[in-house]
Amino acid sequence: PFNVVSSTALALSPANGLAYQLPSLAVTASIAINTNTLEHGDVITLIGGGGVAPATLASGVTDKSALLVAGTTWVGLAGAVIHLKVFKAGAVTLFTEISRG
Repeated sequence: PFNVVSSTALALSPANGLAYQLPSLAVTASIAINTNTLEHGDVITLIGGGGVAPATLASGVTDKSALLVAGTTWVGLAGAVIHLKVFKAGAVTLFTEISRG
């Protein structure tokens, strides 16, 4: 099962689960991880919702950013998935790409 979200602003928590279905969008929006209470080593899955202008996930280096392979932006096309591993380094939490498809 997965958590169907209505926004690209994600709240990651054990209660919300480890898989998140993104909404179908008419206007492209960046995926942002607003809050995270998951543990170091947890793996989350984002599932694209598609639409005319799917959500995107870009690589970054600040707290609650994704580190994507080769810095390649992920586009949340309908059914596309990306798997990210939680990496906690003190006060900074990053989400490192494991795989996408």
